[in-house]
Amino acid sequence: DVGTGSGVIILSLLDAGVGKNGVGVDISTDALKVAEINRQRLRLKHKLTLIQSDRLTKAEGIFDLIVSNPPYIKATSHKSLVHASVDKHEPHEALYLPDDYYVLWFEDFFQEVRAHLNGTFMMEGHELELEDQAKMLGRLGFQKIQVLNDLTGTKRYVRAEFRN
Repeated sequence: DVGTGSGVIILSLLDAGVGKNGVGVDISTDALKVAEINRQRLRLKHKLTLIQSDRLTKAEGIFDLIVSNPPYIKATSHKSLVHASVDKHEPHEALYLPDDYYVLWFEDFFQEVRAHLNGTFMMEGHELELEDQAKMLGRLGFQKIQVLNDLTGTKRYVRAEFRN
């Protein structure tokens, strides 16, 4: 789980029996402290390894599934679309990327995912960017790429496969 934050995604998957163990990475030590509390509360300490890392730079191994809710809002051009309470209460590091670095950030991230994946990748993303990101994944050799809607019918996720 890249950008694990509180660990809600990876812990939910592990608690539901999706996989025997997992790794949650986050750049924020504060986020990892919350994930640690949740890991202990759910009694999943033996199933989840937490790593402080920018994306997958400190991760080792090949994974069957990589999930991510990365920062996906352009700090300038998308900011007016963000609800004021989200902007006020969520860590900006978890929400925003500089506009001029946005495409390169995702290209680097997708290459890291490709290097660690033998299976499925799922990522939450911005509705205005997901189609371009799906094309980028295709150029990087991912297959079976889909842009999926959330429960409101808004484009919200990309799913892709890569076999090492």
